[in-house]
Amino acid sequence: MRKICLWFFNPVNRSYRPTNEGFTFLYSVIVRLMMRRSLTTVIIGILFLSITSITPHSSAQVPTASVTIECEPSVNGSNVMIDVEPGSDNYGSAICTVSNPTAYTEKVEIEVTSDVLSHSAPGSIYVSPNSEEEFTLGLSGQTAMRTDTFEILVKATVSELSGLPPVNAASSEASVIAEAIHYGGCSLELVESVSVFAPSDEFFLDIKINNLGNGLDTFDISLDPAYQLSLEDSGFVLSLSTTRVQLSPESPTTVVSLNVKAPSSLSDASTSDGDLLRETFTLIVNLESATGCANSDCNHHSIEPLLILEKEGSEVSGDILGIDDGNGSVYLLSASVCIILILLGYIFFQRSSR
Repeated sequence: MRKICLWFFNPVNRSYRPTNEGFTFLYSVIVRLMMRRSLTTVIIGILFLSITSITPHSSAQVPTASVTIECEPSVNGSNVMIDVEPGSDNYGSAICTVSNPTAYTEKVEIEVTSDVLSHSAPGSIYVSPNSEEEFTLGLSGQTAMRTDTFEILVKATVSELSGLPPVNAASSEASVIAEAIHYGGCSLELVESVSVFAPSDEFFLDIKINNLGNGLDTFDISLDPAYQLSLEDSGFVLSLSTTRVQLSPESPTTVVSLNVKAPSSLSDASTSDGDLLRETFTLIVNLESATGCANSDCNHHSIEPLLILEKEGSEVSGDILGIDDGNGSVYLLSASVCIILILLGYIFFQRSSR
């Protein structure tokens, strides 16, 4: 009988919900009487228990954990944008929201998976019942890294439910896309910064171009319109081998040629230097990045080659004395004849006056 009573009132097997404190006291008294093995008390106890509200212990509610997480870029847009241009902070961030829909305080572990970008986030957070908490996911790239997109995974896992391990596994995942921003950069260099040439010469100026940005880019090459017009008015003929090139950061140096044809003669602005007659010209060559222009910074570069036109020896004497090799006229002979006639006239006048 004692074993039956112990089983019947074992809280693992049975539970009851008394309606008031007096009923609870009466219930305990009946249990004690039944433990004395009295048949009468057992029957009375069974009759009493039959009218009480008894429910199986297995129907009691077991608290379970639950969690959700969502992440969005801190700045409006679909991706977390990271500026990796030299001199920038190389940083971007997202805001992650962890929600707890249960009636219990949860401790949530945060795990971030990022293969390329460095990251910062809390290791765990506590979320109150039926509420949510936010945290910042910081992402950092390397200076001048190649432009690309990266998927970042963020996992939230419940490790405690009101201070105890949860009876179930509860986790949630979110992802954000981070992008290393494409920036433009270039270098422009003359193979020879000074060119010396004679009238009517034709030669090339070689210009070296490199991509210093972090992705494939298109570069536009042009001559400054004002300088180009001035040179053409002086008799030069100028032409570029190409006005646009496409390069990646890994591309070898590209050479663009500027074809120059010199004028056939010097102008009155030329200066003499011993046996030389010299005239100097300048030109500006421009280079711009299409990617830079798209980001409101064309990354403009320019160079100024120096062009020197020279004539020497008999050519200089011919210019000074008025000899025009082009049409074959000889002013020197005419001048000599005039001088001889003047001298003869002077001698004849001196003799007549005697």
